[in-house]
Amino acid sequence: MYNGDDKDSILYIIQYRSFKLIRKAPKEKKILTKYQIKEREVNKKKRQMKAMFNEILTQFRDFILSIIYGKTDELKDTKDLISGLWDTIVAGSGYVSMNSILSFLLGSEVYGTPTEELEKARDTAFRMPVHQQMLAVAYMAVGKAELCDYKGYYAEAAAKKIIGFFDCLALYGFTFTEENGEYTALLTGSHELYSREADDTAPVDPDNDANEEVPAEADKESDVASEPGDTDIAVYDWYEDDVYVPAPVFEEIPPNESGAAEMVEWGSEGKASIYNRKKR
Repeated sequence: MYNGDDKDSILYIIQYRSFKLIRKAPKEKKILTKYQIKEREVNKKKRQMKAMFNEILTQFRDFILSIIYGKTDELKDTKDLISGLWDTIVAGSGYVSMNSILSFLLGSEVYGTPTEELEKARDTAFRMPVHQQMLAVAYMAVGKAELCDYKGYYAEAAAKKIIGFFDCLALYGFTFTEENGEYTALLTGSHELYSREADDTAPVDPDNDANEEVPAEADKESDVASEPGDTDIAVYDWYEDDVYVPAPVFEEIPPNESGAAEMVEWGSEGKASIYNRKKR
């Protein structure tokens, strides 16, 4: 695996029929177009909305668990609840299975869960009445929803599924614990983070756009650490538990600097792996 602290690390990357040696490139100023800057702003807002949606899901899950474990009073009549939950499951393409219920109870994937913890969750699942099992499956279905499209516009169809699920929980008395109504605004499409038609009144042509210089050290919101060119390779940033992890920028090593080399590990197509270099 690449050691980010080792400036002399050499890696190789295999892409289709090409084979390239790469190394970490020095930081330098980047030239971004207005189109790229706008795209970056939209991506930042999308991440903020995703974080808010995760907070909504946490409140949903905590409330359902309070029902399952008897901390919230059960409904005397569950007919309307079951009807609403079934609509949510169907609309959200929910996967009706024991694994879905177990994943909900565990708060994680079933695979890799310690046996004792898994058996405890399985015992709870079998004791749950049908409507509580449906609550778990419906939750897993809406958890896959995306509240905005790739341009940051409100995804009304997806939001309706979540609102329908909210209405099911409201039968138990559920409400959001929020101070300024941001969660409601997010679900109804009125939140300021969503893209608006007015934002596109003066569309930017990505092929004929003025450039703007941005210092590399200030480039913390880019989805791509470097634009691929003749001598460098783009390596994508990623997120771990919603924490931004900037990707290193690599440049290709010219053939005359490569020398003879011995590969100690072949990476899969498009993946960078350690390259053990030997001088001629």
